[in-house]
Amino acid sequence: MKTYSSVKKDDSENTSIVPYIPMGLAKVRTSIQVTDKILLERAEYYFNKGFVSLNSSQLDKGTENYSHLILNDPKYLVKNKFAFKVKNSPHDYLEAIDYFSKAIMIYESYTIAYYCRGLAKYELKAFQGAIDDYTKVTDIDPNDSIAYIIRASAKFEMKDFQGSVEDNTKAIEIDPEYSNSYYNRGIARHELKEYQRAIEDFTKAILLDPNDTFAYNNRGVIKSELRDYSGAKEDFTRALEINPDFAFALNNRGVARFKLKEFKGAIEDYVKALEIDPNYSNAYFNLIEVKEFYNNDDETVNNHISNSLKKINEE
Repeated sequence: MKTYSSVKKDDSENTSIVPYIPMGLAKVRTSIQVTDKILLERAEYYFNKGFVSLNSSQLDKGTENYSHLILNDPKYLVKNKFAFKVKNSPHDYLEAIDYFSKAIMIYESYTIAYYCRGLAKYELKAFQGAIDDYTKVTDIDPNDSIAYIIRASAKFEMKDFQGSVEDNTKAIEIDPEYSNSYYNRGIARHELKEYQRAIEDFTKAILLDPNDTFAYNNRGVIKSELRDYSGAKEDFTRALEINPDFAFALNNRGVARFKLKEFKGAIEDYVKALEIDPNYSNAYFNLIEVKEFYNNDDETVNNHISNSLKKINEE
């Protein structure tokens, strides 16, 4: 049986289709209306400490008022690459949650604190807690599309795929030009076996972002599942035109080529995928299987097969 691969946008792990999490919070829209200046300063004090804890290896532990920077510049988080690519320790996230909670205790409608606390909970895989925080955000501002997107991702992790579809649909209603909402909804619809609707969502994501290699890859996976191998091959090829080193797309195109009896092309794709990622087990297994259907004395292919057999026997 041929093995396909679908990916997170910031992860090379071999998994089933999973959602892209918009860690970058591209549009934090919030306002704080506090008449008590001292109360606001106390809340901001704890927020800033929590924000530094989340980004302990990225931000200067100075006296910068990150709350003001974020509120005054909606693109601040993106411009400063606020993300969880740096692997903070659980202690960092727990410490951040504690600070954000103190800020929220002082000012209950402190939206950005719910945002960041929800992200910290998400990183700790406390998905229900993250859902609760983003529900609070949507209660305060029902038109905050990003809160629905992140809550949809948390619901997906809890296998509430229908809830994920509904939240992404709400985000699309608010902001129909944000491609990741369609991407995430397509992934949830795939899990619900709504394959044609998932394809429609990935197609819309591609229309909004023509260079989205992940959308091409995942649309190709679904086409393959529907036995549209020619259409799948076209999607994987388009992904590789954008990113020639996309190992998953190479493996997947190899699978589509195998199904189309293009055995030599399949071997070439598996070999290339293994050159990019020598530990890519799916490509190893697929290369071994296709060899049974295509006799080739190519030394590179035989070396890859020999190495793969050795690797499998060692496991």
